[in-house]
Amino acid sequence: MNVNKKIILMFISCLFVISISAQTSLNLYPLNGAIGLKFLSAKKVSLEPRLDFQFDYANGESNVFLNTEVFTTVNFLREEKFNMYSGIGLGANIYNQAQSNFSGSIPLGATYYINDNKRIAIIGECGIKVTAFDFIKMKSYALFGLQIRLSKTN
Repeated sequence: MNVNKKIILMFISCLFVISISAQTSLNLYPLNGAIGLKFLSAKKVSLEPRLDFQFDYANGESNVFLNTEVFTTVNFLREEKFNMYSGIGLGANIYNQAQSNFSGSIPLGATYYINDNKRIAIIGECGIKVTAFDFIKMKSYALFGLQIRLSKTN
């Protein structure tokens, strides 16, 4: 348990080391229990580390999951108020009461900017996630959330 706290602390520390002038935005996915910090969000290629919190109740047992993933995305369609992106994500469960596993994701998402200065946006994403440890499992996922720009655009 102590090792997990150190890993979480190191992950969060790394997020704040990167300069705020790098067009950073906070991505909140409240319906899915995920939070991400996207760097260089207005550029062609961006990086987004995510924390995904899940609670699962099955077969009379409750399980808590804390999954970390790092996404590299490419904006392939950029308009004034809208952009679409795809990419790849790699991750691992750092706390999972049921089992430990590794994951890979291929997202396809869209961002719609609500205001003219692109500080607030609605984001939607769907994709395929492959998890592996004892066996390989492939499933689809969908995220819906809010993007808040933490720094000004260049």
